[in-house]
Amino acid sequence: MSDNQITLIPFYDQELVAVEKDGQKYVALKPICENIGLSWSGQYERIQEDSVLSTCIRVIRIQLPNDIQSREVSFLPIEYLNGWLFGIDDKRVREEIRPKVILYKKECYRILASYFIKGYSIDEKRLENDEEVREKLIKELQEIRYKNQQQYRTKIQDSISLICFDCREYKEKDPKKLGQIFATIQDMFHIASSGKTSAQLVLENADS
Repeated sequence: MSDNQITLIPFYDQELVAVEKDGQKYVALKPICENIGLSWSGQYERIQEDSVLSTCIRVIRIQLPNDIQSREVSFLPIEYLNGWLFGIDDKRVREEIRPKVILYKKECYRILASYFIKGYSIDEKRLENDEEVREKLIKELQEIRYKNQQQYRTKIQDSISLICFDCREYKEKDPKKLGQIFATIQDMFHIASSGKTSAQLVLENADS
């Protein structure tokens, strides 16, 4: 993630807005308030009154999704997110939003931390209990793999075109080098089709 590049992280049926600035990962606060149904002005005032959170909040000028212009948006470093969320008294909020407040307290930081550490985030409990969500994720992963394979094959074809242009020269001057080139091409095809190198496939077949 490059500086000021927005990342949208799925959180149940909503999205969390994250950004990286000067090597620090931040999460936007107002979208979370809107997702839950909390008053942003009230929460901002509470943050400003907190001796720790008030020193951590950072205003970054950025254009949020579905907005027509860039605006100043308040962010917290993700490691301070739970400090803010756990300060929300779920017993004092409106009854209809109480389940969401509790959900965000329990899951929000875990989802964000998982995304930044692994590069993705999967709600394992929801996948276990919701077959529709599970099937949707499987389909999305299959589509991603197919696109990656197509892009990889295109790169292979381009590489072969360049390599073959010089093959005659290698055949006469350096036959060993030519053999290495074709071994590399073979590996590229194996990786594109199976995700494994020739050596890995040989080892698997030997073990079986």
